[in-house]
Amino acid sequence: MLTAVELRAAVPNVAGDAPGEACHFPQPGEQGTAVKGCTEENSVFVDSFLYDDEAMEALHEAEPPQLSRSYCPDVAKPKECLPLNFLSHSLDLQELGFIFSSRCLGDLKGRTICDVGSRLGPVLWGAYHLSTAERIVGVEMNGWFCDLQRKIVKSRNLGDRIAVIEADICSEQGQKQLREADVVVLHNVFEFFGDAAAIERCWTTVRACVSRKGQRLVTVPSLEEAIKKIDASRAPNLREWVAEIPLAYPEKEVDPEQAQAQEQEGEVAEDDSSDDDDEDEDEETEEFTSIKMYVVK
Repeated sequence: MLTAVELRAAVPNVAGDAPGEACHFPQPGEQGTAVKGCTEENSVFVDSFLYDDEAMEALHEAEPPQLSRSYCPDVAKPKECLPLNFLSHSLDLQELGFIFSSRCLGDLKGRTICDVGSRLGPVLWGAYHLSTAERIVGVEMNGWFCDLQRKIVKSRNLGDRIAVIEADICSEQGQKQLREADVVVLHNVFEFFGDAAAIERCWTTVRACVSRKGQRLVTVPSLEEAIKKIDASRAPNLREWVAEIPLAYPEKEVDPEQAQAQEQEGEVAEDDSSDDDDEDEDEETEEFTSIKMYVVK
């Protein structure tokens, strides 16, 4: 699969944004984004396909640091800093591996998968190498991203299964791809790229076009969270539209030696690092549980 190191060279920033691209955070009077508590002040985007934990740590530890871990709500009180929220426009390698495993989508032989807002293309590359999907379509309205994806498709000879469509998902071409897809992937796709009216228009389109019984949607965050920015009276009626498919999320990893010691001693083995390890495991588990799958009724 295309490596993050190779792709980083073509992308001008750690957020994975196209030149001139800007994210939209809620303004006063607007309902919040799907990522609860995240504002322009307390959040930063780092593309998790480009930068895994090790690469992010390198940015933190660089001299001078290339990425901060915290922010100060009050510049007059520099010692009262708070942790930043790190957000990503992309799925990371672990998330892609989970989505295209038997725990989630399973066998996609003969199927078409459509990634809405394909950006750097991680879902396309993941679907190509990790699944049997017959047709893999990325719908992206930003021309810079489309050019980048097409260059990769050409250089890696991936055109036998991957197609990149430059279009607004609400356009005739975008709607066509939604109707033809067997699986539609929606990862933070509208939440940070428009106001409430634009987001409502996009979800209205998705609801109207992804209506064939048996079509599946893979979403991050959940549909319930994603549509919160829309007035309830105009939001899609999820109960009438889809049913959630329970997923077999990976369980926390257990250290066999530690587990054996605990069993023999009949008590929890003391370890100064255990609390930190538990926190890391909770974060890893949460990473997968944010992935939801639905089937159209």
